[in-house]
Amino acid sequence: MFGPMRRPVQRRLASVGRPGRVAAGAAILAVLLLAGCDLGGAETVRRVATLPSPPPPTVAPKPERLELVLDRGRLSCGVSDSRPGFASPGDDGAYDGLEVDFCRALAAALLGNRGALDLVPLGGDDALDALAEGRVDVLLAGTALTQGADVQAGLDFAAPLYFDGQQLLGHAARGYSAASDLADLAGAVVCVHAGSDAERRIAAAAEGIRLSSQLTAAAALAEFAAGNCDAVTNDSSDLIAAMAASPEGADWALFPTRSLTVRPLAAAVQDGQSRFADAVRWTLFALLIAEEHGINSQNLDLALIDAGVDLARLFGVGPSEMQSAMGIPHDAFYQAVSQVGNYGEIFERNLGRLGVARGWNGLYRDGGLHYPGPVR
Repeated sequence: MFGPMRRPVQRRLASVGRPGRVAAGAAILAVLLLAGCDLGGAETVRRVATLPSPPPPTVAPKPERLELVLDRGRLSCGVSDSRPGFASPGDDGAYDGLEVDFCRALAAALLGNRGALDLVPLGGDDALDALAEGRVDVLLAGTALTQGADVQAGLDFAAPLYFDGQQLLGHAARGYSAASDLADLAGAVVCVHAGSDAERRIAAAAEGIRLSSQLTAAAALAEFAAGNCDAVTNDSSDLIAAMAASPEGADWALFPTRSLTVRPLAAAVQDGQSRFADAVRWTLFALLIAEEHGINSQNLDLALIDAGVDLARLFGVGPSEMQSAMGIPHDAFYQAVSQVGNYGEIFERNLGRLGVARGWNGLYRDGGLHYPGPVR
């Protein structure tokens, strides 16, 4: 399209000196570029002006859950709907279990009354929805602390309340006890959920066993209860629930003492509620620290007479206590232990009575995984 222009330009350039020709050529080149001419088919990049990004939508800050609980005067706690040993109704309809007792300890800590508590039995996906929608303040319904739950589900976790993991139930009449280990399974028939991680792990970990793979975990338990296999394997929390619910559970043994895997179950709160998460976390730590120092619901007052500075501070009977700075009563953890007990008392009351050994749920000094943060 620019053919007719080229000759006059060349003649014009011939009539001027070299410096003039260079300047004129540069000027003409600029004109051609601005006009969008084809300079020998060279690739060009057309940059489009970008508009400034719109400001992010304004998101109203979440109300502080800790203040809501304190103002309401009651704690709403989501627990498992029917998991004996952890949360299940008794003959009178009242719920008990490890999860329930921790909810009571938290209510005692925050509100001074273990009974200022609304238990909300939950199961499946409804548990996470209930927390996300604010129908419960804190969730303990078998919630596993995983990266996915922490990041994708928008949860904020306290420290693990219970270290779950794969174990086995064996018939005591066939020689199994809490002291049994994987070597004792040689030649045994083990029922397991077909295609599950539990099936792959037990096949790799125990030599000389015969697997009886069932369509569901419930079917595997039913086969075991009927005596069609020597042992059954699954997560310990499921096996404990089955043992507690069955009339024959007293004749079953949970082993090995330390599970093949570790799956931490922890209390969860809504993401972004760091002050409330701190209160939940340190309530659990206080229960563990009390056990570590031999302090329980029966000797608490006597033990604190000669307690060191750190323990006196933690239980609100000495100077420089930190609970007030957390936004909770200064004697929060005193109330939790005095009204519900230390972690060991809670474990024994709900799981120890079923023959469940502490294993990974012991204190760090006893070979367990529970390590409370230091009081300083």
